[in-house]
Amino acid sequence: MQLKLYSKGGHLCHMQDNDKKRRNVAETNDNECVGYQDFAVAAIFVLYCCLYAFLRLSVSSTMELDEAEQFLNGSFFSLGYAQQPPLYSWLVYGMTKLFGLNIQAIIATKYTIMFFFYFSFYLIARSFWNIRASLLITGTLLLFPTYAYEFNRDLSHSILVAAMASITCYIFVRLLRRQGTLDYLLLGASIGLGFLSKYNFAFFLLALILAAASFHEGRRSLFNKKIFLSLASFVLIVSPHVMWLHQNYYLTFRHALTKADAGALDLSSARQILHIIVSAYTGVLAFLAVCLIFFGFSIPWRNVLHHSRLRLHLFHYLSFYGLTIPLIIITVLKTGRFSERWLVPFLFSLPLAVFSEANIQLSNRRFRLLGYLCIFIAVAILAARSFIGFFPDLSGKVERIHTPFRYVSQQLSQELAERGIDDLRNITIITDNEFLAANIVACFPGAKSFLLSHDHRIVKSTLGSKAKVLLWDTAKQGNDIPEEYAREFPSALSLRPLRAYFLHSSNFPPFVLGAALVQ
Repeated sequence: MQLKLYSKGGHLCHMQDNDKKRRNVAETNDNECVGYQDFAVAAIFVLYCCLYAFLRLSVSSTMELDEAEQFLNGSFFSLGYAQQPPLYSWLVYGMTKLFGLNIQAIIATKYTIMFFFYFSFYLIARSFWNIRASLLITGTLLLFPTYAYEFNRDLSHSILVAAMASITCYIFVRLLRRQGTLDYLLLGASIGLGFLSKYNFAFFLLALILAAASFHEGRRSLFNKKIFLSLASFVLIVSPHVMWLHQNYYLTFRHALTKADAGALDLSSARQILHIIVSAYTGVLAFLAVCLIFFGFSIPWRNVLHHSRLRLHLFHYLSFYGLTIPLIIITVLKTGRFSERWLVPFLFSLPLAVFSEANIQLSNRRFRLLGYLCIFIAVAILAARSFIGFFPDLSGKVERIHTPFRYVSQQLSQELAERGIDDLRNITIITDNEFLAANIVACFPGAKSFLLSHDHRIVKSTLGSKAKVLLWDTAKQGNDIPEEYAREFPSALSLRPLRAYFLHSSNFPPFVLGAALVQ
């Protein structure tokens, strides 16, 4: 009788084990497939991006620094540009061919890229978790100030490199599972586009290679002979830009090093080093602090499926290498200026690493509260950007988007009309500031712009229009014609200052633009 009872118990345990395996396999298959519910999640990301885009355009049509750069670069196609890799400008150029060169096309480009960043990250999470858990993990990206606030304030190339890093990571996760020929081709193409988005993508690539080489399944995929397909597609994509770099003496590389203030860090100054590290890792510290507050050491851990665990190891190593490689870069290059923007290709790996083995139970009050916190951050930042945008007097802060270029352009138009210049399509705006050049030219469709600081001889030899207008910010360069302007254009005649109050403001001193006419 005992033997029979033991046999039944063993049979029952065997049946339970089989049921458990079937449930796990079913759950895994569900996690790896994208269904109509995932498109509903995509609609949430679309709504998020559209709300911020609508707010941005409602506040002002004045372009921010990065938007002004893209307005100028998006007017022509080139294999390379002076300050940044070309991919973002190519996307803007394509968008402007469809919708015209305007602020709306530039904003649409930015938030389309931002959508792909969030949705590709969500697809990474969906490879391991169900829909609700994946949405929660995606929401934790808002715990990073750069992703939540700076992306919506004024960033462009950093958004693109984050999107390309996330897309590359998603393709690599698929490659770990299937190792198909198409996956290797897509991986090389994604890496090539990532390199063309921003050069610090190279650091993400290094971290990804080291992470893949750190566990068996990653090494098997990395050293597969099909990896040469990835290399071929990568070389095919980046080679035109590399040739442009060589022909232009690596202009953008030198700009990046100058902007990072390479060589200026005093390695003997512990205070300076600590300041740079803390400022760069603010988002990491904020994310870890929130996790510690919500969960402490009581996160319910579980043993995930074996094949999933192998792929999840990728994020453990990726977050480790991704957050330590920048420290080495700071030391080697002695960068006196290092911000969290350099880390945007790595930060998204941290939530995946933290939650990679957690038993995410949305019925658990702590997980629900974390989800509510992410929703609150999204709404609060939208409200904060609205408040700063529409009520600068109350917030005590005017931003560049409050600069009243439309009104000073109307004054300039009247001033030129009084001097017999009615056709503003044939004027040339000359300045040493991209921000001024782009915003003024946007108000005068058909006008040309030249940046005086790039090369004076090129500017003078290519100016073909009869009317040339010199512009400068009087707050930075004074009311009189700046010396470098007067030296290059001695016949320039001063016009009356162009003056207007900042948008949505009456308390701040007016914005004043200096102007001079060269005929």
